[in-house]
Amino acid sequence: MTDTPSILTGAVAADVASAPFPHLLRLGCLGPDAFERLAGAFPKPSFPAGTPQNFLALLDPFAAGVDAALTETWRRFAAHHVSAAFWREMVAVLGPALRRTHPGLEARLGAPLEAVATAPVGAASDAPVRLGVQFGFNTPVTTPSSVRGVHIDKARRLVSALLYMPEPGDDAGGDLVLYRFRDARRFDGVTAALADVEPVTRVGYAANTLIMFVNSVESLHGVLPRRPTERARRYVNFYVDVALDSDLVDASPFQATAAG
Repeated sequence: MTDTPSILTGAVAADVASAPFPHLLRLGCLGPDAFERLAGAFPKPSFPAGTPQNFLALLDPFAAGVDAALTETWRRFAAHHVSAAFWREMVAVLGPALRRTHPGLEARLGAPLEAVATAPVGAASDAPVRLGVQFGFNTPVTTPSSVRGVHIDKARRLVSALLYMPEPGDDAGGDLVLYRFRDARRFDGVTAALADVEPVTRVGYAANTLIMFVNSVESLHGVLPRRPTERARRYVNFYVDVALDSDLVDASPFQATAAG
C-alpha cells in the first residue's frame, strides 16, 4: 500500500558506502510519525525465568500468536518488507554493490536481479530469493557483555539489515561496529578474533537508525558490550536469503589452523 512506510524510501545507489564492505547507513530512516507509530506498538516479549543475559530472541511477525497482537500498521509494514516490490526497491539501491560483491549471482539465480522470483521466508515456493522480517530482542544485561562478537552472517545470506527501535531512555550501549581484516582473512567458523581485525565504522544503537549491508567474507561486524540494564535491546531484523545449489558466502578457505 502506498501509505506503508519503507526503510528504503528516498535511498539511492549513491548512498551505499563501499568501505569496509558495501553498506547503507540511514539516520532518521523512517518519517518521524511513521517511526513513532511503529516503535510505540513494538511487541513486548516476556522472557522465561533463567533466560541468560544478552540472549538473542527473535519473533516472526507472521506467526499466529504474534500477528494477532500486532497493529494494522505493523502488519502492513512487515508484509511490504517481504514483498517483490520491496526486493525491487532493494535492487535499485544495492544492485551495483550486489553485482560487484557477487559477480556470478545472476547466472546462479537464472535471471537478472530485477526479474528474479522472490517469496517470503517460509512460504511454499521454489523462488530462489527469500525475504524475511523478524522482531529482534537481546535480553537485559546484568554484567557488561556483548551479544555477538566479530562475525559474518550465514552462508546463504545475501543481505542483512537492522532498524533500531530502542526503548525510551535506553542508554546502555550495544552499538554495531563494522570491521576489516588487518591482514589476511582468518576465521574460526564464521567468527573472527579481535586481534585480526580493526574497526572502521561504528553504528550507534539509536532510534530510527538503519544499517543494511551485503553479506560476504569481508562483511565483518559485531556488537559492542552493553552496560547493565533492565531494558532489552530492540530492533527489526530484515534479511534476504538465496536458495542455491551451494553456499553463497564460503569462509572455508580461510579457516584458522588449530595450534599444536
